[in-house]
Amino acid sequence: MHWRLPREQGRRLAIAATLASLAFLVQGPTFTGATFTNDASVSGTFSTGTWCGTNIYPATVLATAGGPRNFLRLNETGVVTTVADSAAGPPPNGLPSGTGHLWGSVGLLDCSVATALGMNGTGAPRVRTGGPAIAGPNTITLTGWVNIASGQGRLIGFSRSSVGTSNRYDRMLYVDGAGFLRFGIWNNFTGAAPAGANTIRSDAPVTGGLHHIAATLGAGGMRMYVDGTLQAQTNAVITQGRTGYTGYWRVGWDALPVTWPGVTVAGGVLTGTIDEVAIWHSQLTAAQIAVLSAANHD
Repeated sequence: MHWRLPREQGRRLAIAATLASLAFLVQGPTFTGATFTNDASVSGTFSTGTWCGTNIYPATVLATAGGPRNFLRLNETGVVTTVADSAAGPPPNGLPSGTGHLWGSVGLLDCSVATALGMNGTGAPRVRTGGPAIAGPNTITLTGWVNIASGQGRLIGFSRSSVGTSNRYDRMLYVDGAGFLRFGIWNNFTGAAPAGANTIRSDAPVTGGLHHIAATLGAGGMRMYVDGTLQAQTNAVITQGRTGYTGYWRVGWDALPVTWPGVTVAGGVLTGTIDEVAIWHSQLTAAQIAVLSAANHD
Protein backbone atom coordinates (compact mmCIF):
# COMPACT_ATOMS: atom_id res chain seq x y z
CA MET A 1 0.00 0.00 0.00
CA HIS A 2 1.42 3.40 -0.96
CA TRP A 3 0.73 6.50 1.08
CA ARG A 4 0.39 9.75 -0.84
CA LEU A 5 0.13 13.38 0.25
CA PRO A 6 -3.05 15.12 -0.67
CA ARG A 7 -2.52 16.96 -3.92
CA GLU A 8 -2.88 20.45 -2.37
CA GLN A 9 -0.45 19.71 0.49
CA GLY A 10 2.11 18.30 -1.92
CA ARG A 11 1.84 21.38 -4.11
CA ARG A 12 2.43 23.67 -1.12
CA LEU A 13 5.51 21.73 0.00
CA ALA A 14 6.98 21.94 -3.50
CA ILE A 15 6.47 25.73 -3.59
CA ALA A 16 8.09 26.13 -0.13
CA ALA A 17 11.12 24.11 -1.18
CA THR A 18 11.51 26.20 -4.34
CA LEU A 19 11.34 29.47 -2.38
CA ALA A 20 13.93 28.23 0.14
CA SER A 21 16.29 27.30 -2.70
CA LEU A 22 15.90 30.72 -4.30
CA ALA A 23 16.58 32.48 -0.97
CA PHE A 24 19.78 30.49 -0.51
CA LEU A 25 21.00 31.36 -4.01
CA VAL A 26 20.21 35.07 -3.64
CA GLN A 27 21.31 35.66 -0.06
CA GLY A 28 23.87 32.91 0.42
CA PRO A 29 24.14 30.74 3.52
CA THR A 30 23.04 32.30 6.79
CA PHE A 31 26.03 30.91 8.73
CA THR A 32 28.42 33.46 10.23
CA GLY A 33 32.05 32.88 11.02
CA ALA A 34 32.32 29.83 8.79
CA THR A 35 35.07 29.11 6.29
CA PHE A 36 33.98 27.48 3.04
CA THR A 37 36.12 25.78 0.43
CA ASN A 38 35.21 25.04 -3.15
CA ASP A 39 34.78 21.49 -4.33
CA ALA A 40 34.54 20.18 -7.88
CA SER A 41 31.24 18.53 -7.03
CA VAL A 42 29.67 21.81 -5.95
CA SER A 43 28.55 24.36 -8.50
CA GLY A 44 29.07 28.04 -7.76
CA THR A 45 31.72 29.85 -5.71
CA PHE A 46 31.60 30.50 -2.00
CA SER A 47 33.39 33.40 -0.34
CA THR A 48 35.76 32.46 2.46
CA GLY A 49 35.66 34.21 5.80
CA THR A 50 36.65 33.96 9.43
CA TRP A 51 35.51 35.46 12.67
CA CYS A 52 37.59 37.36 15.21
CA GLY A 53 37.12 38.31 18.81
CA THR A 54 39.42 40.40 21.00
CA ASN A 55 43.11 39.51 20.94
CA ILE A 56 44.19 38.35 24.40
CA TYR A 57 47.89 39.22 24.10
CA PRO A 58 47.75 42.73 25.65
CA ALA A 59 45.70 41.46 28.60
CA THR A 60 48.11 38.57 29.07
CA VAL A 61 51.07 40.95 29.17
CA LEU A 62 49.40 43.16 31.78
CA ALA A 63 48.55 40.13 33.93
CA THR A 64 52.04 38.59 33.84
CA ALA A 65 54.16 38.90 36.99
CA GLY A 66 52.16 41.83 38.28
CA GLY A 67 52.39 43.66 34.97
CA PRO A 68 55.39 45.15 33.15
CA ARG A 69 57.09 48.39 34.10
CA ASN A 70 56.67 49.63 30.52
CA PHE A 71 54.32 48.47 27.79
CA LEU A 72 54.73 50.39 24.52
CA ARG A 73 52.07 49.01 22.20
CA LEU A 74 53.26 51.33 19.38
CA ASN A 75 49.76 51.95 18.03
CA GLU A 76 50.40 55.59 17.18
CA THR A 77 49.54 57.03 13.77
CA GLY A 78 49.97 60.35 11.99
CA VAL A 79 52.23 63.02 13.49
CA VAL A 80 53.41 61.36 16.69
CA THR A 81 54.64 63.50 19.59
CA THR A 82 54.22 61.03 22.46
CA VAL A 83 54.16 57.26 22.67
CA ALA A 84 51.54 55.76 24.97
CA ASP A 85 52.71 53.55 27.81
CA SER A 86 49.97 51.06 28.71
CA ALA A 87 51.65 49.68 31.84
CA ALA A 88 49.70 50.02 35.07
CA GLY A 89 50.54 53.07 37.08
CA PRO A 90 50.77 54.59 34.62
CA PRO A 91 54.41 55.54 34.00
CA PRO A 92 54.93 58.70 31.94
CA ASN A 93 54.40 58.36 28.21
CA GLY A 94 57.44 57.93 25.99
CA LEU A 95 58.82 60.08 23.21
CA PRO A 96 59.75 59.45 19.57
CA SER A 97 62.70 61.09 17.88
CA GLY A 98 64.77 60.73 14.73
CA THR A 99 63.57 59.74 11.28
CA GLY A 100 62.61 56.55 9.49
CA HIS A 101 59.49 55.79 11.55
CA LEU A 102 56.64 54.17 9.62
CA TRP A 103 53.84 54.88 12.08
CA GLY A 104 50.56 53.12 11.43
CA SER A 105 52.18 50.02 9.92
CA VAL A 106 50.16 46.80 9.92
CA GLY A 107 50.11 45.44 13.47
CA LEU A 108 51.47 42.03 14.40
CA LEU A 109 48.57 40.82 16.55
CA ASP A 110 45.95 38.48 15.11
CA CYS A 111 42.36 39.73 15.01
CA SER A 112 43.39 43.26 15.93
CA VAL A 113 43.14 46.63 14.22
CA ALA A 114 46.02 47.96 16.34
CA THR A 115 48.97 49.24 14.32
CA ALA A 116 52.73 48.91 14.83
CA LEU A 117 56.00 50.76 14.32
CA GLY A 118 57.59 50.12 10.94
CA MET A 119 61.26 50.74 10.13
CA ASN A 120 62.31 51.41 6.54
CA GLY A 121 66.04 50.71 6.77
CA THR A 122 67.06 54.37 6.70
CA GLY A 123 67.23 57.28 9.09
CA ALA A 124 67.33 56.62 12.81
CA PRO A 125 63.89 55.61 14.16
CA ARG A 126 63.97 56.00 17.94
CA VAL A 127 61.35 55.60 20.62
CA ARG A 128 62.16 55.85 24.32
CA THR A 129 60.35 55.25 27.57
CA GLY A 130 59.13 58.32 29.41
CA GLY A 131 59.99 59.89 32.73
CA PRO A 132 63.41 60.75 34.16
CA ALA A 133 66.52 58.71 33.41
CA ILE A 134 66.96 55.62 35.60
CA ALA A 135 69.91 53.49 36.61
CA GLY A 136 70.29 50.45 34.38
CA PRO A 137 68.38 47.60 36.06
CA ASN A 138 70.18 44.29 36.53
CA THR A 139 67.05 42.15 36.58
CA ILE A 140 65.00 42.51 33.40
CA THR A 141 62.76 40.89 30.83
CA LEU A 142 62.36 42.34 27.33
CA THR A 143 59.60 41.10 25.02
CA GLY A 144 57.96 42.08 21.74
CA TRP A 145 56.71 40.94 18.35
CA VAL A 146 58.82 41.50 15.24
CA ASN A 147 58.65 40.89 11.52
CA ILE A 148 62.09 41.72 10.16
CA ALA A 149 62.55 41.79 6.40
CA SER A 150 66.24 42.62 6.20
CA GLY A 151 69.18 44.48 7.68
CA GLN A 152 70.88 44.53 11.05
CA GLY A 153 70.47 46.77 14.06
CA ARG A 154 68.99 47.23 17.51
CA LEU A 155 65.45 46.36 18.49
CA ILE A 156 65.29 47.05 22.25
CA GLY A 157 68.05 48.26 24.56
CA PHE A 158 69.10 50.49 27.41
CA SER A 159 70.77 53.77 26.40
CA ARG A 160 72.30 56.77 28.10
CA SER A 161 70.93 59.34 25.64
CA SER A 162 67.24 60.16 25.28
CA VAL A 163 67.78 61.35 21.70
CA GLY A 164 70.57 61.01 19.18
CA THR A 165 73.28 58.37 19.33
CA SER A 166 74.23 57.16 22.79
CA ASN A 167 77.81 56.83 23.94
CA ARG A 168 76.86 54.30 26.59
CA TYR A 169 74.44 51.43 26.02
CA ASP A 170 73.84 47.89 27.21
CA ARG A 171 71.20 45.17 27.75
CA MET A 172 70.41 44.97 24.03
CA LEU A 173 68.31 42.76 21.77
CA TYR A 174 69.63 43.18 18.24
CA VAL A 175 69.72 41.50 14.84
CA ASP A 176 73.22 40.75 13.55
CA GLY A 177 74.57 40.82 10.00
CA ALA A 178 73.46 37.24 9.34
CA GLY A 179 69.91 37.82 10.55
CA PHE A 180 70.30 36.10 13.93
CA LEU A 181 68.78 37.57 17.07
CA ARG A 182 71.31 38.37 19.81
CA PHE A 183 71.05 39.48 23.42
CA GLY A 184 74.07 41.41 24.65
CA ILE A 185 75.25 42.80 27.98
CA TRP A 186 78.48 44.03 29.52
CA ASN A 187 78.88 41.75 32.49
CA ASN A 188 80.07 43.39 35.74
CA PHE A 189 81.89 45.91 33.63
CA THR A 190 82.62 49.63 33.88
CA GLY A 191 85.38 50.03 31.30
CA ALA A 192 85.46 50.43 27.55
CA ALA A 193 83.85 47.95 25.15
CA PRO A 194 84.12 45.19 24.18
CA ALA A 195 86.23 43.55 26.87
CA GLY A 196 83.31 42.57 29.10
CA ALA A 197 80.63 41.96 26.48
CA ASN A 198 78.53 38.80 26.71
CA THR A 199 76.13 37.87 23.93
CA ILE A 200 73.93 34.88 23.21
CA ARG A 201 72.45 34.06 19.80
CA SER A 202 69.30 32.49 18.38
CA ASP A 203 69.44 29.04 16.79
CA ALA A 204 68.32 30.36 13.39
CA PRO A 205 67.86 33.72 11.65
CA VAL A 206 64.74 35.66 12.62
CA THR A 207 64.41 37.56 9.34
CA GLY A 208 61.56 36.88 6.97
CA GLY A 209 58.73 36.03 9.35
CA LEU A 210 56.68 36.87 12.41
CA HIS A 211 58.33 36.10 15.75
CA HIS A 212 57.84 36.66 19.43
CA ILE A 213 61.18 37.62 20.96
CA ALA A 214 62.19 37.70 24.62
CA ALA A 215 65.32 38.07 26.71
CA THR A 216 65.81 37.91 30.47
CA LEU A 217 68.63 38.82 32.83
CA GLY A 218 68.96 38.19 36.54
CA ALA A 219 69.86 35.61 39.12
CA GLY A 220 69.03 32.95 36.54
CA GLY A 221 71.69 34.31 34.20
CA MET A 222 70.99 35.39 30.61
CA ARG A 223 68.20 33.72 28.65
CA MET A 224 66.89 34.39 25.14
CA TYR A 225 63.70 33.00 23.58
CA VAL A 226 62.16 33.02 20.12
CA ASP A 227 58.51 32.01 19.75
CA GLY A 228 58.47 30.79 23.33
CA THR A 229 61.42 28.43 22.91
CA LEU A 230 64.72 28.88 24.75
CA GLN A 231 67.42 29.65 22.20
CA ALA A 232 70.50 30.29 24.33
CA GLN A 233 71.57 30.88 27.91
CA THR A 234 74.57 31.57 30.10
CA ASN A 235 75.63 29.17 32.80
CA ALA A 236 77.15 31.80 35.06
CA VAL A 237 75.04 34.20 37.08
CA ILE A 238 75.11 37.72 35.65
CA THR A 239 75.11 40.13 38.56
CA GLN A 240 75.10 43.46 36.76
CA GLY A 241 75.36 45.18 33.40
CA ARG A 242 77.37 48.23 32.58
CA THR A 243 77.29 50.77 35.43
CA GLY A 244 78.09 54.42 35.89
CA TYR A 245 75.26 55.94 33.87
CA THR A 246 71.53 56.45 33.87
CA GLY A 247 69.33 56.19 30.82
CA TYR A 248 66.16 55.05 29.08
CA TRP A 249 64.80 52.00 27.34
CA ARG A 250 64.98 52.66 23.61
CA VAL A 251 63.12 50.89 20.79
CA GLY A 252 63.99 50.83 17.09
CA TRP A 253 67.56 52.10 16.87
CA ASP A 254 70.67 53.32 18.68
CA ALA A 255 74.43 52.82 18.56
CA LEU A 256 75.58 49.31 17.67
CA PRO A 257 79.29 49.16 16.75
CA VAL A 258 81.12 46.43 14.86
CA THR A 259 82.90 45.48 18.08
CA TRP A 260 79.70 43.67 19.11
CA PRO A 261 79.48 40.03 17.96
CA GLY A 262 77.95 39.48 14.54
CA VAL A 263 77.71 43.17 13.64
CA THR A 264 79.20 43.94 10.23
CA VAL A 265 77.84 47.48 9.68
CA ALA A 266 77.92 49.97 12.55
CA GLY A 267 74.66 51.68 13.42
CA GLY A 268 72.55 49.72 10.93
CA VAL A 269 68.81 50.30 10.63
CA LEU A 270 66.46 47.35 10.20
CA THR A 271 63.68 47.04 7.64
CA GLY A 272 60.58 45.56 9.21
CA THR A 273 58.06 46.00 11.99
CA ILE A 274 58.16 45.90 15.78
CA ASP A 275 55.11 45.78 18.02
CA GLU A 276 53.90 45.35 21.62
CA VAL A 277 57.20 46.02 23.42
CA ALA A 278 57.01 45.17 27.13
CA ILE A 279 59.72 45.55 29.76
CA TRP A 280 59.75 44.02 33.23
CA HIS A 281 62.32 44.83 35.88
CA SER A 282 62.12 41.19 36.93
CA GLN A 283 63.19 37.94 35.32
CA LEU A 284 60.26 35.99 33.88
CA THR A 285 60.39 32.22 33.83
CA ALA A 286 60.50 30.05 30.72
CA ALA A 287 56.89 29.03 31.37
CA GLN A 288 55.76 32.67 31.51
CA ILE A 289 57.56 33.46 28.26
CA ALA A 290 55.89 30.47 26.59
CA VAL A 291 52.45 31.68 27.71
CA LEU A 292 53.13 35.14 26.29
CA SER A 293 54.26 33.73 22.95
CA ALA A 294 51.15 31.57 22.68
CA ALA A 295 48.77 34.39 23.62
CA ASN A 296 48.62 36.11 20.22
CA HIS A 297 45.09 35.05 19.38
CA ASP A 298 41.50 35.93 20.16
